[in-house]
Amino acid sequence: MKIFNYSSNYSLLLIMMLFLGILFGGSVAAQAQAITAEAVPDNSTPNINEQISVAVCC
Repeated sequence: MKIFNYSSNYSLLLIMMLFLGILFGGSVAAQAQAITAEAVPDNSTPNINEQISVAVCC
């Protein structure tokens, strides 16, 4: 009868999961930042069917 030792497999899996969590954990936090923007049209009273340009600045 063969006895399997799974402790080394679980240790390797745990180390890999911790490494991936550290590696990708920083990028998730960077995506959670708030962004504030302001849009200013070049014409505040356009005619019907007239196109306007809007500059977006921060």
